[in-house]
Parts: sequence; C-alpha cells; structure tokens
Amino acid sequence: MMRRKTYWTVMLVFLSAGAASAACGGPARGAQPGSARPVTSWDVDAPYSVVWEAAKTALGELGFVVAREDYGKQVIETDRKLLRAGSGYSACPGTYLGRVTLRFGEGVEGVRVNIRAEFTRTLDTGSASSERCNSTGELERELNRRVLAKTR
Repeated sequence: MMRRKTYWTVMLVFLSAGAASAACGGPARGAQPGSARPVTSWDVDAPYSVVWEAAKTALGELGFVVAREDYGKQVIETDRKLLRAGSGYSACPGTYLGRVTLRFGEGVEGVRVNIRAEFTRTLDTGSASSERCNSTGELERELNRRVLAKTR
C-alpha cells in the first residue's frame, strides 16, 4: 500500500511540473531578438551555403577569428577573444575571454543555427583557475541580427 501511495505522489509531482512547464511555454530554445534571454537557436530561410558564409562573415565583423570549421559536420568554432567588461556580452568583471561555437542543422524554415557563447575569466588567486560568466544575450542577438540581414 505504501509503495502505491509513493508512486502516485511522485507521478502527481511529475505531472504538475510538466503542466507548469507547458503553461510557461515549455522548454525554450532561446528567446526572440530583443528579449532579455540569449537567442540560442534560430531558423534561416536560405540555402545552407549562404547561411554558412553569412555566419562566418558576421563572426569576423565582431572580431572573432574562426579557429575550426567543418562544412560537412556543420560546425564553426572561434578562437578565444579578449573582451572587456564594457563589451556588454557578459557579466564578467574586468577582462575576460569569449568563444563562440555555431552548429547548423535542418530547421523548420531552412537552416537551423545553434549558438553557444562561452565566457570565462581568470581568477586572481595565484593559480590557473578560472570561472565561467553568464551571457547577457547581446552577442547572440547581434549574431542573429547580422546573419539574418546577410541572408535576406
């Protein structure tokens, strides 16, 4: 009897969490441009080759150097770039490093672009330790805006 009660209690909590998630819009892939959350993916209604070149150009315009690209595996990675607190890309204080990874795939409307921006800063502890910093979403929104503008 106790097992059955525990099972139904767990199921009720699980279903309630799922309903709450659905009511809040469910799991998000990213927010739309102009919102507070980073855009983590978007669809571009253009051929893959056009989106690929637009993304590389946009990264270059923002000062990111492509470290690795694999057209067949649909991935572009940048070198780490030295950034300052005033860049608006991260909440890191002082100077920090930023790196971008773009992955491409099939989207609902053409090509899906997935972005991962990473920001880290070295801690002043005398060791080689570092900490990750949260994104403000500004870099993601700017890449989104530039890629879309170049593919229209």
